[in-house]
Amino acid sequence: MKESDNSIITASGLHFSYGNKKVLKGVSLSLNDGEILGIIGESGSGKTSLMKILAGILAPKKGLMAYAGVPYENPDHQLIAGHAKIKLVNQDFDLAPYLSVRSNMLRNALSESDTARQKILRYYERQLQLNKIRDNRATDTSGGQQQRIALAAALGANPEVLLLDEPFSNLDYPLKQHLIKLLKTEWRPKSMVVVTHEPNDILQMADRILVMEAGKIGQEGSPEDVYNYPKTESIAQLLGPINVLSTEEAKIFGPPGSTYIRPHQIKVARTGVGAVVDSCQFVGNRFELSLSVRGRSHALLVEAPRSYRKGAKLKLALKS
Repeated sequence: MKESDNSIITASGLHFSYGNKKVLKGVSLSLNDGEILGIIGESGSGKTSLMKILAGILAPKKGLMAYAGVPYENPDHQLIAGHAKIKLVNQDFDLAPYLSVRSNMLRNALSESDTARQKILRYYERQLQLNKIRDNRATDTSGGQQQRIALAAALGANPEVLLLDEPFSNLDYPLKQHLIKLLKTEWRPKSMVVVTHEPNDILQMADRILVMEAGKIGQEGSPEDVYNYPKTESIAQLLGPINVLSTEEAKIFGPPGSTYIRPHQIKVARTGVGAVVDSCQFVGNRFELSLSVRGRSHALLVEAPRSYRKGAKLKLALKS
């Protein structure tokens, strides 16, 4: 990792383990001022532990953490663990279950005046659709509501850095898109780190993507680079369906040097490689075809604007 001149958080050589299980193995990264960093990886790859270390809640077994060049305090020596300028929204939400929704939302704004706290409460109640349950106990709310309460509590603290671990997993599509838009615009703090398993969320939010593989960084780059030029098959699959190409197929379908190709990069054409439709599935704005190609042991996945019957014979070509 090469540290940028405008890095707000730097992590160097992080190691972490639970007992004998090594979770992080020499992770180094930087978060730039104003940047949204997306982190993806398979379950168990170390994402959540890394987020807790970035938040200052966990201390690495080895390695250094710094905020604006100043080393983190050891959370084991703090009365309340965590960096004052960073807020983390956990997967488990970390709410006080028997306090009201409004009390949970305001728990990080206790130093504000009563007028300011009421303004914060009204604003986030409206934007997060929580006004009808403000007096309910947190334990009596749904998973999606608890997720929004935790987000409001973090934003109410006006953090410089916001860390979001699977922030949209319990939200319906319209509300999720509304929140993504707000987080990228008027709610955007100085910097943000987002962990999610949903490819579309990370691709539309992140300025840069970091891929975790078994406690290490497997790849790092812009969303376009990681999506179009994945280093491994497992990384490619994290961002959506792929076709793994043989050497001969790569000469026909793949961009130069490519071993993988996305279904949308192949088209049904008048001339090209012959294929037979095994299945056709409607997925909203397109159809996904599974095709048999002579000499290929696995089905080839292709997107098409119309449906085709099973057994239909097609010609395939690489989109220009």
